[in-house]
Amino acid sequence: FGSPDTDPAPEWQAGLRVSWPVFTGGARARAVERAEAEASAARADALLAAREVADAVDRALVAYRSARARVEALEAAVAQSEEVARIEALALEPGAGVQTDYLRAEAELLQARAGLAEARHGVVEARVRLAQATGELTPEWLLRMTEGVER
Repeated sequence: FGSPDTDPAPEWQAGLRVSWPVFTGGARARAVERAEAEASAARADALLAAREVADAVDRALVAYRSARARVEALEAAVAQSEEVARIEALALEPGAGVQTDYLRAEAELLQARAGLAEARHGVVEARVRLAQATGELTPEWLLRMTEGVER
């Protein structure tokens, strides 16, 4: 071996050691089985989540359609109540009608209009829930949906 006084060339050594246990008592096999089980559980969780999302979308869609049908029915009821109130008002002019009939018709008209307003609110709420279930609900979506609405 050289000494620093006599040999100016430095001496280098390098080594590599690889260790691979031949027998691990089945630890590797158990680790593989555990990883496969975790992957299977993750797939099952993903499938369950997809089903839950699909169910939420279905429920929201049914609620939206139901709310729309209620609005349509109440629009017809309002139109009918308006006509009844108009007829009762006309009957009052020549004195053939009874004022209580007219007042009852007006009250029913106001109730129908209030129900219609509530039903329209239900449509908006159901549409927002549907957008939430489908992943469409964003601030931009809300702005698009409220364009033209008085604030």
